[in-house]
Amino acid sequence: MLTTVPTLLRKVRQSPLVKNVAILATGTVFAQAIAIIASPVLTRLYSPESFGLFATFIALATSLAPAATGKFEVAMMLPPPERAAKELYAIAASFCVLLCTGLVIAVLILRTDILDWLNIDELGWWIILAPFTLLCIGLLKLMRYAANRRDQYKRIARSAVIQALTVAGINIALGLAGAQLSGLIIGNIAGLTTSLTYLLFTQWDFVHNVNFRWSARKKALIRRYRDLPVFNASTGLLDGVMANLPIFFMIAYFPAEIAGFYALVTRVVNAPVTIISAAVSRVNLKEVIDLVNSGKRIDRYLLKIAAGLLAISLPPTMIFIFWGPQIFSFIFGEKWLQAGEFSQVLAFALSIKFVASTLSSTLGATNNNRYTALWRVVALTTTFLVLGLIARNGSAGYFIWALVLNEVAIYSFYFYLIFLAARNPRN
Repeated sequence: MLTTVPTLLRKVRQSPLVKNVAILATGTVFAQAIAIIASPVLTRLYSPESFGLFATFIALATSLAPAATGKFEVAMMLPPPERAAKELYAIAASFCVLLCTGLVIAVLILRTDILDWLNIDELGWWIILAPFTLLCIGLLKLMRYAANRRDQYKRIARSAVIQALTVAGINIALGLAGAQLSGLIIGNIAGLTTSLTYLLFTQWDFVHNVNFRWSARKKALIRRYRDLPVFNASTGLLDGVMANLPIFFMIAYFPAEIAGFYALVTRVVNAPVTIISAAVSRVNLKEVIDLVNSGKRIDRYLLKIAAGLLAISLPPTMIFIFWGPQIFSFIFGEKWLQAGEFSQVLAFALSIKFVASTLSSTLGATNNNRYTALWRVVALTTTFLVLGLIARNGSAGYFIWALVLNEVAIYSFYFYLIFLAARNPRN
């Protein structure tokens, strides 16, 4: 009998493997809940312009985040001895430090050009902290992988909650003191460093004797796992850049408040959807592998799951389409009414993004990773061309509609590739 979405969700609750995932998900839920609960306070303390400039600051850092550690942390999860894992940690951390050092030098040299190109003169010298933010993100990811390797899931969950509490607390405190952009940046960095400090302290037995000196062993490990920085990190970089292209074009061609409205919408709309998507995606990976190994058809299963996911996504989609402006103006304040209007439009792409992203694990499960690479290249190219054309020649309203239509197109293509992979497993 074909598996349904409720069946998959029961497996999420019952599987011993997924219980560990549930611990991580609980931390993520609490962290996102803290951020969402704090948002109505923050939107009354900080202006849409400050949110837009802060979103650009974060975009500058997170665009490179998928490649910041060369993806060597993935190899840390494989079953080599602890010594090899520490060597890989040293390689990844060194890669991240060298990358961020190079970025600091580049920003110091090109600071004025970057500010002019993106139309963010108000960011000023704060832009120097973008590489430091990237460094914190990379090192924090490494520490979470180290804890994951050692099955210390509760510590990972606690680190996420600590980060969210620190960010919210400092943002609110500095906002009450009258800070704007500086309060958001300082709060974000404080959250990253506090979470990183917690994991360093709790994982001290792992990191205290890590040897960062170059050695033949490190050279051998780099050679052994060279595909990670060459292929995984490079394709991950495409994802990072594509995800932040809307912010870059908005801040460059429209008032900063437009980027602020967009940032708030994506924060509010994506949070609950991401939690469900991640849980179902992990179980879908195992389910597809089982179907392939048993010689059963995957395409029928996939269509049934897609229909269930579509049903789950339709209620929030309809809510934002019909009542987005009212919801945003009531919860976040009257000055965020336009964010609600954006949510009405952006909601049209919510369902297809949710379905395709959740089922994307099918590509790896059927050994069709080439489709993933194809989609990333096509998605980045079309997004850049469409948004670049509209941003130069249209209004903010036209830009949001172009963004949504582009997302519907590229994620529909993504689902087609997923279905094609289900019809043609290469295992």
